Amino acid sequence: MFTAKQTRCGQARAYQDSVYSWDIESDLPKDEVIAKALAELGRGVNPANISTQHSGACGFPFGLDSFYSFSQMATGLYRFTVTEPYLD
Repeated sequence: MFTAKQTRCGQARAYQDSVYSWDIESDLPKDEVIAKALAELGRGVNPANISTQHSGACGFPFGLDSFYSFSQMATGLYRFTVTEPYLD
């Protein structure tokens, strides 16, 4: 089972990075959930660009690359967030 519910989508205000977030419910192992989230929801983010302290803003060390965070909120419940930099 892999069920994703989108909880956030887009920019909070003008000229800001776009943030997309999903709450995922799954009975798969954590590594498989991460792989499936990247494949189905990752919006083309590089799997190496993981942020352990997701602030919702791009910057060092990712520069203009998108990045993601993944955390376990409870048994079988995860949060997956992708940040895409504002480019204009």
